[in-house]
Amino acid sequence: MVALAESGISLTQLSEIAEIAKSISIEEIKNLAQQLKDEQDDFEFKKKIGEAVERAFIEAFNSVNLPYNITYQGVGSQDVVITNPANSKSFYIELKSLSPTNWDKSLKLAVSQARKAVEQVNEGNYVVSVLVRPSNWELATADFIKTNLNSQFNIGSLLSNVVEKDKTFEQLLSSSGDIDLAFEDTRRKVKIAEQIWRQNGHPFNSLIDRLKQYLG
Repeated sequence: MVALAESGISLTQLSEIAEIAKSISIEEIKNLAQQLKDEQDDFEFKKKIGEAVERAFIEAFNSVNLPYNITYQGVGSQDVVITNPANSKSFYIELKSLSPTNWDKSLKLAVSQARKAVEQVNEGNYVVSVLVRPSNWELATADFIKTNLNSQFNIGSLLSNVVEKDKTFEQLLSSSGDIDLAFEDTRRKVKIAEQIWRQNGHPFNSLIDRLKQYLG
């Protein structure tokens, strides 16, 4: 009851949830709620570690005298844009943080991010970097990021098939007829199993080497 009081949920809202549970299982409701919580936690964490991420890259670049410009966006298809002002080349990094307590540590991407990865596969300048969050965000220092960042270099080639599947789904969504499928919820994510992203991951130093190779 204490947890219920602290949550701010009223008895009326609780009754509404119970009514919804008559149509879909309580497990589905819990899964959707957990998904929303994970997305919010990821958003809040990325806001807090933005400076630490930027600092980690700056320290790495300064240590090898690389004059790159870094822009931390935090939204869209990429979180970090790194540019070489000498040749105007840009490198894009999407940062994904995962809960340390969640047993499901699969990597989830927005469809737009998956498309971006596939579009840039030949150019080789788009990387998805994964970070399992520390238990306390204050521990997310530049050193923590350098030690724990796991970067996916070939993410675009892994996602080409699923992006094609999404195109087929989009065609279904756009079709219309007097008798046709009706979609009430079209939200979708691209999911990559933990085993896959860990096997294909590269450490921070390799990411710096990749940046240097591409940006010049």
